[in-house]
Amino acid sequence: MRGVVTLGLMLGLGMMCPSPAQAGALQVGIDALNRQDYATAQAQFMIATGDTETAAIAYRYRCATDLMLDDLSTAIADCTHAIRATPEVTSAHLHRGLARYRLAQYAAAIADFSTYLRQHPQSGTAHYNRGLAYVELGQMSLAIADYHQALHHADAALEGGDLADVYNDLGVAYLLSDRPEQARTALETAIALNDDAPRAYFNHGCVCHHQGQYPLALADFNHAIALYPAYAEAYLNRALLRHQMGDVAGAIADVHTASQYFAQQGNPAGVEQARDYLRQWEPRSIAIG
Repeated sequence: MRGVVTLGLMLGLGMMCPSPAQAGALQVGIDALNRQDYATAQAQFMIATGDTETAAIAYRYRCATDLMLDDLSTAIADCTHAIRATPEVTSAHLHRGLARYRLAQYAAAIADFSTYLRQHPQSGTAHYNRGLAYVELGQMSLAIADYHQALHHADAALEGGDLADVYNDLGVAYLLSDRPEQARTALETAIALNDDAPRAYFNHGCVCHHQGQYPLALADFNHAIALYPAYAEAYLNRALLRHQMGDVAGAIADVHTASQYFAQQGNPAGVEQARDYLRQWEPRSIAIG
């Protein structure tokens, strides 16, 4: 299970000075954004975009607000307006890249992050987000390079638990590159930084499983499930591990649990994968006579 973008919403919006009469809606929107009233902020920024003197900065604020509301298509449109109005202010590229990433437009997201990084090469957040997009395109060496740049240029948005996320995703990229030792080191660092993150234990369990260290992998999957009892992928991976260790009954029980959680979470592909395991493992009754 890979990381999702939770970083990068930085309001590096540049400075403009509209007149007091024209800045009313803009200021109301900024105040609403600061108190996390995103619906009000979005509506006020929309009003401000109708004024030629406040439109450019209003679009930049609004595309950031759209992201907080997960209104991704609107975010892309607003960021595009902001870019056309003030191409020298690249924060809209960062925000549009995030929206495009979340819509699985990975190549376009990379282009936006790269534009932002040309002006802000030391942005750890932008490097991290671009690395996530590279992973989705299977370009692991580029992802690993970006993750290392993110760690080297760790900014305020990458402190604490978010820094652990970078190590976590670095570990995944190493594992997908068939470099398990580097993956293990990165994931152990992630756990040391944040030992309450179930995904780190899950990924570490995958590395241990890959290396044939089944008891350690089992302990990691158990820990991940203890932290997140609805972790469908962890149940499914533990099921495979238990089956390989000879615990067929435990494996079947885990697959049933995984299937239930996949269904609750709206993941039909996961449900089908669980059913495939059940078709292979569950004993079939034999009709006689």
